[in-house]
Amino acid sequence: MILILTSLPGNCFSHNGFSAMPGLDKVVHFAMFATFAFVSLWGYRSTLAAGGKNRLAKAASLMLTIGILYGALTELMQHFWIEGRTGSPFDLIADATGTAVGTIIYVHYQKKHDKKIEN
Repeated sequence: MILILTSLPGNCFSHNGFSAMPGLDKVVHFAMFATFAFVSLWGYRSTLAAGGKNRLAKAASLMLTIGILYGALTELMQHFWIEGRTGSPFDLIADATGTAVGTIIYVHYQKKHDKKIEN
């Protein structure tokens, strides 16, 4: 979904009304990547729960790396190949921040869930 949304030409977006709100695109980037990180880790929740803290830490590090690289890739694609779009370092920051927040929320969830099981 992220690839599709970030690959749409610039003329697909209205530049008036609610969509013209300054910074809205950063909020969208943040939300997409936070959701991406959380859902990606959620898909491996039984494996992560069985692997203990070490596996969760490795998965979180891997998710951060993947999210940041994927964000960089989408920004490079927008800059070089998609008509009407430009890559932005600020979008990449929003992507990375969203990835970090989604990962942190998942790790917090998993630790809380593991604590429930132990008790």
